[in-house]
Amino acid sequence: MAIDLKKSEKLGVNKMEREKLLGEMANLLEMNVNQLHVEYDLKSHCLDSLVVVSMIAAIDIIYGVRVHGSDIEKCTTVNDIFHLIESKQKIS
Repeated sequence: MAIDLKKSEKLGVNKMEREKLLGEMANLLEMNVNQLHVEYDLKSHCLDSLVVVSMIAAIDIIYGVRVHGSDIEKCTTVNDIFHLIESKQKIS
């Protein structure tokens, strides 16, 4: 199942940024980007500290928002990551 573009666009996450982050996430999780979708279970991968720190950096670079490692660790799906980004954008 591919990522639901309409659903993630509603989150204030534009297509180019979304695809860039998905590519980074796929690389960090050592998987094909086509395997990622909004309900992909991130807990099925071991999100070690290097992956978490790398995701924090990618989100900061792509979206210009800062998230904490504990925020990433609470996310169970890709959709949760996009919700996290949206919530941080509203605060900024």
